[in-house]
Amino acid sequence: MRLSDLEKKEYLIDVFEPDVFCFIHIQLFDDEFETFLKNVDYTIKGEFTDTIINGTTDDEGILKHEKILDDFYVLGCRGKNEVIDVFYMDEMIYFKVMPSIRQLSSLFSWNA
Repeated sequence: MRLSDLEKKEYLIDVFEPDVFCFIHIQLFDDEFETFLKNVDYTIKGEFTDTIINGTTDDEGILKHEKILDDFYVLGCRGKNEVIDVFYMDEMIYFKVMPSIRQLSSLFSWNA
């Protein structure tokens, strides 16, 4: 079921705080969990805010975006998609060193 624009706005008012920003910090690996997915293009889409973030992982397969709107996000990479975790900026101190880890095979096929 898709929410109408009005329902999206009402949902955002009820659930998300407009002045609270989040971040995403993820490291991507191949199917065997042996090799970083370095220099790989990806797209991140927000479900309710219609935010679209395009980027390329770094030499260690890491992607990081800060001060993004609070939302449910889907990461698309190499034809696979997965709902990913976002964290509040206040929690960034816990993620300075260690990103969330995602194995490409764990990303499921879904037209985001």
